[in-house]
Amino acid sequence: IGLKCMRKLASSNYHVIGITRKHFQLPEDLIAKKNIEIYQCNLSDPLARIAVGKDILSKHKKIYALINNAGTFLQKDFFSTELADLSQVFAINFEAPFHLSQIFLKAFIRNKGGRIVNMSSINSIVGLAGTSVYSASKAAINSLTRSLSIELAPFNIRVNTVSPGFVNTDMHADPAARQKIIETFPLQINRFAEPVEIAKCVEFLLSDASDYITGTNLHINGGMHLNS
Repeated sequence: IGLKCMRKLASSNYHVIGITRKHFQLPEDLIAKKNIEIYQCNLSDPLARIAVGKDILSKHKKIYALINNAGTFLQKDFFSTELADLSQVFAINFEAPFHLSQIFLKAFIRNKGGRIVNMSSINSIVGLAGTSVYSASKAAINSLTRSLSIELAPFNIRVNTVSPGFVNTDMHADPAARQKIIETFPLQINRFAEPVEIAKCVEFLLSDASDYITGTNLHINGGMHLNS
C-alpha cells in the first residue's frame, strides 16, 4: 500500500518523501520521476524518529502532508500474548504516528496548514479472534484522529483516517485463501481491494476536493464495516 501511495502521489506531481525500515530500492520508473526521496528509519525507536524528522526538515522547509502508513500486524491468541507484543505493536502502529505528527506539526503551522492521513484498519471496528493487540492499536489511531482533528483545526490542519479491509497484497497472495476469506466475511463488494484503490483515497484526502473533511474514518472495505 505504501509503494502504491508513493507511485500515485508521484504521478500527480507531489514531491514524495518515503520512510522505510529497511534499505529499499525504488523501481526504475519511479527513479526516473526524480520526485521521490527515501529515508531509512526504525520507526519503533523514538530517537530515530526525531533524527529522521530533523534530517527531512533541514532539507524541506515546507511540508504539505503526512501519511502515517507504517504498521505491523500481529496474529496471536489472547492467552499467548505478552506485554512485549503489546509494546512492539503499539510502538509502530500508534506511538510512531503520534510522534511523527508532533515532529512535523511546527512545519504545518509555519506553512499555515497541512494534512495528516492515518492508516487504520477494518480491525479497529470489527472484532476478529487473535488480533486483540493489533485491533486495539488501530482503534487508538481512530481516537487520535478524532482528537487531533479538533485540536489542530484552528491551524488549518485536517486529520483523517483511512480504514482498509482485505487488500490484495503479498499477505493474501494465495487465491484459495482469498476465496475462503470472501466466503467467510460479509463483503458487500465481493472481492479484495487493490492497493491502488487505497492510494486513490489517500490522494483524495490530501487534495483540495476534501477541504471540508476532517476527523473522518474513510472505510475502504467493500462494505464489511456495515456488519460491525
